[in-house]
Amino acid sequence: MSRTNVRLANVKSATCKAWLKSLNLHDCNSRKLTLRNNSACEAGEMARAGWLYLGDADRVQCISCSGVAREWREGNDPLLEHLAQFPWCSLAQRRNKDRETISEAGEDKTNFEKAAQVIAYPLTEPAIPAYTSIKERSKTFERRPR
Repeated sequence: MSRTNVRLANVKSATCKAWLKSLNLHDCNSRKLTLRNNSACEAGEMARAGWLYLGDADRVQCISCSGVAREWREGNDPLLEHLAQFPWCSLAQRRNKDRETISEAGEDKTNFEKAAQVIAYPLTEPAIPAYTSIKERSKTFERRPR
């Protein structure tokens, strides 16, 4: 039985199709496994943009809108390509909104993954009130034994 309800586009290899269906493709790390060394773009960026690899050439499919893209070139931004080809995709729109929020907060776009985790798991009430600020929490790393 399939672990995901993603409707896959044409997958030429039956073995690849069975493997893809065994994965939880809504999980970014599972999508990243499918993209290893199969694209001109970094696998983590491709997976965060919603793409999974279909097993031939450089065809990828979005888990949300089911759009299929190909002909990736080094330097392509997976999220911007996703928005350009499938502007109605809600996943790509959310990821882009997250990226804009991070950019407005002054975060370095090369640190996108780390900043996205901060947004996804915000600190609400720390057990130690003094650790509400990132600056105070960072100081604890300076004091740790080496």
